[in-house]
Amino acid sequence: MGRIVRFRRREASGTTSYWVENRSTIFSAAGWAVVTFIGVSGIGITPRDPQGNGHIVTGPVTACGHGNMSTCVVDGDTIRVDGVKIRLLDFNTPEISSPSCSAEAELGHRAKRRLIEILNQGSFEIRTSGGRDTDRYGRKLRVVLIKGKSVGDILVEEGLAHEWTGFKRDWCA
Repeated sequence: MGRIVRFRRREASGTTSYWVENRSTIFSAAGWAVVTFIGVSGIGITPRDPQGNGHIVTGPVTACGHGNMSTCVVDGDTIRVDGVKIRLLDFNTPEISSPSCSAEAELGHRAKRRLIEILNQGSFEIRTSGGRDTDRYGRKLRVVLIKGKSVGDILVEEGLAHEWTGFKRDWCA
């Protein structure tokens, strides 16, 4: 076995060492050095977050569910990219999770399928659009462009969405 070594406390000499006097400055400098290294080296310490401003995404894009929650379509106007939920701005599609009527549910599923088709036509770009960054549900608010055109404009032209005017329209009327 080992030997037990006992240490005696040093008598107070009335002076403190440089390290004791400056420990907060030293630890602060060391902390900033670590943060700088992480930033320069590209090591991420925050979850991936599509910031918009030209974030390019390539497929394949599928429907969310059954274990697929990385890059997928939730419904006609909500997607996930790298696990981050994004509410697409500038248009609104019918609800599929709580539709008011069967016509709304059917049109909502068509919009979802069509959005999957559009996003699989090639890479698409995610952009911020001024205003708020997130909605009240914590979803990122973004515009998605494919070949320079908003996917919202495409879905509105095809009758699968309404242009967003600040409120939901009745899909059952």
